[in-house]
Amino acid sequence: MISLEEAKNLLIQSVSPLEAVRIPLLLSINHILNEDIKADLPIPPYDISLMDGYAVRFEDIKDATNTSKKKLSVVEIISAGSFPTKTIKKGESAKIMTGGYIPDGADTIIKKEDSDNGDKIVTIFKPSKKGEYILKMGSEIKAGDIILSKGCWLGPGEIGLAATQGRSYLEVIRKPNVVIFSTGSELREIDDIYSSLKIVNSNCYSLGAQIKLDGGNPHILGIAIDRINMIKKKIYDALWADMIISTGGTSKGDFDFILKAIKSIEGKIIFSEVAIRPGKHTIFSIINGKPFLGLSGNPSASLISYYIFGRPILMRLAGYKDCFLPVIKAKIPNPIKQKKDFIRIIRCQVIYGENEFIVTRYGKDIRFLEYVNGLLLIEKGEKILPRGSFVKLLLLPNFSQRIGLSP
Repeated sequence: MISLEEAKNLLIQSVSPLEAVRIPLLLSINHILNEDIKADLPIPPYDISLMDGYAVRFEDIKDATNTSKKKLSVVEIISAGSFPTKTIKKGESAKIMTGGYIPDGADTIIKKEDSDNGDKIVTIFKPSKKGEYILKMGSEIKAGDIILSKGCWLGPGEIGLAATQGRSYLEVIRKPNVVIFSTGSELREIDDIYSSLKIVNSNCYSLGAQIKLDGGNPHILGIAIDRINMIKKKIYDALWADMIISTGGTSKGDFDFILKAIKSIEGKIIFSEVAIRPGKHTIFSIINGKPFLGLSGNPSASLISYYIFGRPILMRLAGYKDCFLPVIKAKIPNPIKQKKDFIRIIRCQVIYGENEFIVTRYGKDIRFLEYVNGLLLIEKGEKILPRGSFVKLLLLPNFSQRIGLSP
């Protein structure tokens, strides 16, 4: 049996990112970028006005007041994105809209509110500072700047940045294909109406849903009954994928065949026991170069083990640098007993209160899965942690969505 930290290190050491693909810009959302994006164009591309008003020479308006107003002729009107055709000379101005390009000769913008808003002649009764309300060319992005670095996650802001440079395609790490199957002669498929005494194979769907949210492509392969040859067939059928996950059959009972099946096809066992509960009998193996993760058949335990072991593998394949869920400290509402030989993992709901994270409740049954947004990690020991203690907690990806939910 190995420790949780040892298991996490082995996961990362055993898995490498997938190859890169070139895909349309919008489809690259939630991928990891595999190239540096360099700015070919400055942003903004020209000096532009930040206000509706008038482009003027500072020398012409610096002394303007309510009692000493300045009158300037308006030589043209510049709308947003249009190019000026006139050079501003002494005693002249151009009426300009927000986003309009600054004409030659002008060095300051007068806000519309500080004028009489004239179209032919404008009267100005309050000056601006020299250069005020002008966004200079390249002040946000200079040509040649690296605006997105290889290895960054692509969200809406990053997609927008790439679009400013006319990048309609990006090179990204492709999303992993993950095959999921369950083992157990007691199971039935979700639409099997003729085996009502059996248990619906729900694990594949909860895991598949989370894999989808995590950026993977889940593929459900169904059920293998408790026969080693049937389990081996499922594994062989799944080897086209980038990652394989099974649920059930990982313990040491008479009908737990996952470990035997892996060994019989010469899979490399990385670990098969970890000092945590639930998740003690999690199996991690490499089969034909593909990571294989065997999880518990218990619906709650399988999802917990996926968060701790499966999600980091998926993140690693997808090119992420930080593959594990964030760990914080949270205050517990009730005493919790430590266990001498293993880390306890407790599903909980957590909120952010008075400058601290607070666990509001725990839950063990499957119904509580609806509210879980954190996993408490109770370190090994022989103490009873008192109410109000701060303990380690893994924030789940759905943390913000689950705040405030109640039964």
